[in-house]
Amino acid sequence: MITKTLSKIRNTESPLLKRLLIPMGVLVILEILLLVGSIFTGGLTSSLDQNAKDILQQKVASRATYLQNEMIQNWSNVSLTVEKVNQKALALDKKGDIDLSKIADGSEESAPFLNAITDDLISMMRTNHVTGAFVILNTEDLSLTSSGKKPGLYFRDLDPGSAASSNNSDLLLKRAPISLVDKLNIPTDSDWNPLFDFTEKGYKDASFFYKPYQNALKSSGDIEVSDLGYWSQPFVPGRNLDGTSVISYSVPLCLSDGTVYGVLGVDITLDYLQRQIPYGELTTDKQGAYLLALRKNDTFRFKDLLVNGPVYSQATQNLANPDIRKADDKGLSYFLDTKTQGGKFYCTIEALNLYNTNTAFAGDQWVLIGAVKTDDLFSASNHVTMVLAIAIIITLLLGIGGSILISYLIARPITSLSHEMDAIDPKKPVSLRRTHICEIDQLSTSIEQLSSDVIDANNKFARILNMASVKLAGFDINTTSKTIFITSQFFELFQLPDIDVESLTIEQFAQQMEQLQPYLSEEDSTQSVFLYEIPSQSGSVYVRIKYVCVDRHHIGLAEDVTHSILERKIIEHERDHDLLTGLINRRAFYREINRLFSRDSHQLKTAALVMMDLDNLKYTNDTYGHDCGDKYIKSAADCFVSAVPSETIISRISGDEFYLFFYGYDSREAIARVFENMKKSIDNSKFQLPDGQTTKIRVTGGIAWYPKDSTVYEELIRYADFAMYKTKRSSKGAFRDFDLGDYNRESYVMQSKAELSEILEKGLVEYHFQPIVCTATGEIFAYEALMRADMPTLRTPYDILSIAKEERKLAQIERLTATKSIETFVSHLRSGAVEKECKLFFNSLPNQVLSAADIEKVESDFSPYLPQVVFEITEEAHLSEKLQTVKMKFIKKWGCGLALDDYGSGYNSEKALLELSPDYVKIDMNIIRSIDQDSNKQEIVRHIISYGHERNMKIIAEGIENREEACTVIRLGADYLQGYYLAKPARIPPKPDPLVLDVITAAYKTD
Repeated sequence: MITKTLSKIRNTESPLLKRLLIPMGVLVILEILLLVGSIFTGGLTSSLDQNAKDILQQKVASRATYLQNEMIQNWSNVSLTVEKVNQKALALDKKGDIDLSKIADGSEESAPFLNAITDDLISMMRTNHVTGAFVILNTEDLSLTSSGKKPGLYFRDLDPGSAASSNNSDLLLKRAPISLVDKLNIPTDSDWNPLFDFTEKGYKDASFFYKPYQNALKSSGDIEVSDLGYWSQPFVPGRNLDGTSVISYSVPLCLSDGTVYGVLGVDITLDYLQRQIPYGELTTDKQGAYLLALRKNDTFRFKDLLVNGPVYSQATQNLANPDIRKADDKGLSYFLDTKTQGGKFYCTIEALNLYNTNTAFAGDQWVLIGAVKTDDLFSASNHVTMVLAIAIIITLLLGIGGSILISYLIARPITSLSHEMDAIDPKKPVSLRRTHICEIDQLSTSIEQLSSDVIDANNKFARILNMASVKLAGFDINTTSKTIFITSQFFELFQLPDIDVESLTIEQFAQQMEQLQPYLSEEDSTQSVFLYEIPSQSGSVYVRIKYVCVDRHHIGLAEDVTHSILERKIIEHERDHDLLTGLINRRAFYREINRLFSRDSHQLKTAALVMMDLDNLKYTNDTYGHDCGDKYIKSAADCFVSAVPSETIISRISGDEFYLFFYGYDSREAIARVFENMKKSIDNSKFQLPDGQTTKIRVTGGIAWYPKDSTVYEELIRYADFAMYKTKRSSKGAFRDFDLGDYNRESYVMQSKAELSEILEKGLVEYHFQPIVCTATGEIFAYEALMRADMPTLRTPYDILSIAKEERKLAQIERLTATKSIETFVSHLRSGAVEKECKLFFNSLPNQVLSAADIEKVESDFSPYLPQVVFEITEEAHLSEKLQTVKMKFIKKWGCGLALDDYGSGYNSEKALLELSPDYVKIDMNIIRSIDQDSNKQEIVRHIISYGHERNMKIIAEGIENREEACTVIRLGADYLQGYYLAKPARIPPKPDPLVLDVITAAYKTD
């Protein structure tokens, strides 16, 4: 404030000085303009700019060549695979295993062919290092019909660069027939479907399938298949739940006779593709961007544009509405000059020659665009320009300074009046001689009047200060008269009693205040309030100064606020510190760590947040009393403080929990060394117990690392807390680093438990129904109710039952299953969707029974329909004899049936069959599957049927998936059939295809 006041006084100019400065300043400016013109007409900056453009073009050309080689020589190298696939198609057709004219009619018709080419497709995907491979079968002209649903295969490999698994467990199966899913033993993706559904959102633009296929239909038979290959624009395949976008290369499957029966292709995810075009190579500060697009007649197509780089959004905005000017004769480099917020970009464009000349898609030219902001690209020339500008400014300042000096020398005769003013005592009335210059004499008169006013005001101000009950002092600077008034006690407040304020000038006063700057502890520039902490023999003295400006007076009031400041510090210390340990408390810790994370991250460097818990505090409190426990906490806190560097933040969060925050280290190893010293200190600690014995301080802790685990302190605290409690559950007295995998698994389990509670509270399940058909009549005998849920983590009955078992909530599941399935089935009976005589099968948990209240409610609500209910029991564990008796009692009371489910799966035994004596035995689908080809399975089923029929048990064959399996089990004597061959489970009870029912009745009559 004092410095600004002096600056205003010294910069006061007279009219004479201005008249001298103006023409000299104009002369200096003309000289500078001549210098600028001579520099910038030499072409230095344009040469630097051209060099930068050439380097960028070379980088983009090199990357485009690499990408073109990858796309042509590796990714799209599918000719050999196409040849193998065609050979197998002809062989299977000739053998009669498939009919090429009907191969696209459904999953079952295409399954033998798809099974035969699976290894070829996987081998091609791994050899070509692509993220996906697919085959889509079709025998129709797509211009005459909608794409609809098509059979095929689709594999996904999210990391083609990693080593391949011998059992293909690193792959995902996205599309394949159901029969193939079980054989391949490859995990299915979350959006798996047996067919390609081109009505789904991601496949609405199915050019990757439509274009190569239709062009193959139009082409002559002798054309090369590779000439019909097509690179698609990015799209999201089908219902892809993770939103992964891909580009694909696809070719038609054509035989030598011109038959076109499908499309084979590969895909590349955009995530994988982005790694092939690293934008960081464009500029040293990684501020460039790569863009991959299609170009037709210098028009770029930006739908689903692939981009990579921190400035891609601005570059895309410019390219979307470009004002393009060609920068060279080749037409490869463009300069984008737009008025958008993104600014100016320089782009160089390289074409990728992916198609041969005169081929079907030769008009689709892929281009790689390298975009760099012009400010970054031309930084060298900009730097040269800036250096020259600085030189010009310095020259200008020197010229102006010289002009001022010359003007001052010319105006020197009028400075005599200034000398006279210097000799005047400001505390006495001022009287100046006249110079007979109108402006100067008017100024003298004004100064005389102001001097009189200042003396009068200062006297009043001094009298007021002397009457105050606190130590106050002040000063008043008059910018007009260039005088200062200081009260006698002003510098005494600052512990400087020897300064004579009577003789101080404005400059001397400013120098004294400058010397006090090191003691400035707080500053509020907006309110012009400054707090000084002055050291003294009895401790620090706090002085607060507030400045105000009234007209041409700068006034400052100084006040000794030592007492109030010390009281405030005591209150703040008690507020922020734990009374027992002296460590900062939770609130102070959060404030301090928030302050650190709000600053530049360079100050944190590598950091670690440690959460610690005293292991045996409860034992100490219970055994020796809370006073001893407090001493134990205090000893532990002292141990922590003495074992770590002073800059470490240590806080007691609660009774036995502490936070330690290590920061500012160059590496984790450096923190680890400090941490090891602390653990040794803790291990060597001794605490004296009241009975004279000693014990060690035992601590369990968790560690979260910055920036490895997180850069957000709230997450670090949460992670350290998780790691500590994870450690306490396994072994006390140890420390463990945070593990994100454990954290995510725990989170998954917690969410699953929450979803289970929501399902049970709100009944958020529904039931789909699958028909059970009588082999003798071909009519629907019953429906099985199958549980379905639509929750983020709990989606299958297995998931729900697993969590329910862990949470001991199987009884609630049993109640929900019984009531909800019967209720839903009854609603279908009443609506006419199900015949009145149909029975309902539902899965009942073996060791769970309905409570008396539940039994009473079921009887009250559904009594007329209970004889149509059949309880299915799977022997997953030993069935309690007591629970069996209770369950059989109300089953018999209701007139329900009893079925033994999954017989022969390994869960059931002959003992269960003997103990339960069920009405129905459901043979497990693993025995039924491919039974027509396995004589051993046929023999097992024959014995089961024979045993059951002798004891009036009805036999149900589960998992029937084709005609051959159905006819075989009918021949063996099965009473009922169930499986996908008849119908898939659906919300509305489905009815089998009449043709399928005809097959069943015909097979029964034949046998």
